[in-house]
Amino acid sequence: MIVDDESSIRDLLRLSLEATDHEVVQAECGAAAMRILAEVSEPIDLVITDILMPDGDGIELISNLRKRDDAPPVVAITGGGMSLDCSSLSTAKSLGASAIMTKPFSCAELQQTIEDLLG
Repeated sequence: MIVDDESSIRDLLRLSLEATDHEVVQAECGAAAMRILAEVSEPIDLVITDILMPDGDGIELISNLRKRDDAPPVVAITGGGMSLDCSSLSTAKSLGASAIMTKPFSCAELQQTIEDLLG
């Protein structure tokens, strides 16, 4: 699952992941992601979430996911500025994000992170 309020980022990540045979579900915010997670019949293997979003940010999403028995690994991403990035990503990691990345990152870096998390 890709969660980001910027459709261009979601589309770029989706194309990259689909090119390596991953199925992708998208959400524009944390609230939408939680609704989708409640409705899907198949478990979500991994969540890639932006940190700064309206209507349910990534920090809130990570907190909500960690309350679930079937919580998938989470890759937290952000591009909100250097000092904000460090603080937000540090918080995300302390709340249970499996990996953290600062935008911009390459598709190869993301693919390697996913491979490391999913084996």
